[in-house]
Amino acid sequence: MTDLTTFAPISDRFAGRVAIVTGGGAAWPVDDITTVGTGVAIATLLARQGAKVAVLDKDPEAIERTLELIAGDGEALAVEADIGSEESCAAAVAATAEAFGGVDFLVNNVGLIAPEPVSVTEVPDELWDRSMLVNVKGMALMSRHALRHMPAGGAIVNISSIAATRPHAAHGVYPVTKGAVNSLTVAMAVEHGPRNIRVNAVLPGGVWTPLAESVHRRGSDAPVAEIRARHARERTLLGTDGTGWDIAHAVAFLCSDQSRWITAQALVVDGGATAPR
Repeated sequence: MTDLTTFAPISDRFAGRVAIVTGGGAAWPVDDITTVGTGVAIATLLARQGAKVAVLDKDPEAIERTLELIAGDGEALAVEADIGSEESCAAAVAATAEAFGGVDFLVNNVGLIAPEPVSVTEVPDELWDRSMLVNVKGMALMSRHALRHMPAGGAIVNISSIAATRPHAAHGVYPVTKGAVNSLTVAMAVEHGPRNIRVNAVLPGGVWTPLAESVHRRGSDAPVAEIRARHARERTLLGTDGTGWDIAHAVAFLCSDQSRWITAQALVVDGGATAPR
C-alpha cells in the first residue's frame, strides 16, 4: 500500500474539532489508496489532521475498512446509519455529539447513481424517489440535526457534481438531484449565515474511485490501467485523473479557518473538464 502521508499528511489543523462524514465506508478492501472513494478520503484526511470523525455508512464492514486506514493516526467513531431515514439521521448525530461533545463540520457525501444507463424521462418511479431521498432530502435531514449541535463558525460541505451543470446522457435523475444539491447549499448558507455557519458545495469531476472504475469497465475487456489512462486523457485539461484525495483536500479547505469568508459557493474540482475547449 502507498504511504498515506503522501495523500493525507498528519497535522493538528483540526485539533479539537468534530466532523461527521456520510458515506464514509470503503466500498471494498483497500489495497490501492489512490482509488479510494471520496467519503473514505475525506474521513481519513480530516482524522489525520486532528479532527474527531464520525464515519457514517449503511454498511458496518465498510466503516471498519475506513477505520483501519485511520487507526493509530486519528480518532474515529463508527456510526451505522441510513440517511434516507430521519430517525437514523437524528440518532447518528446524537451518537456523535454524545461521544465527541458536539459537531463542528458536516460533510454530506452520500450519493446514489443509477446502476445502469437510463434516460431521465424513463427513470423508474422507485429509483427516482430513492435518488431524491438519498441525494437531496438526506442532506437536508443530516443538516437539520447537525445544526442543532453546531456552534458559530461551523461548516457544512455538500458533495455535488459537475453533472449538475453538465449532464451526461444516460445519467438519469442523478444530474437533477445534484442541481438540487447546489440550490440546497445556497439556501442553507443564506439561512444560517447569521449564525456564522458556512455552507458550500464541492463539485467533483470524473475522479477515479471504485464506483467510477465499475462504471467505466462496463462492456470493456481492456486492462483497468488502460481504461483509467484513457479516461484521464479524454476528460481533463491536465491529462491526469483526479482521486478521492483531491476532493478531500477541497473539503478540508472549506472546513478550515482559511475559508472563513467563503460561503454559498460551488467549488469545481475537475482538472479543467468543464473549461471551454
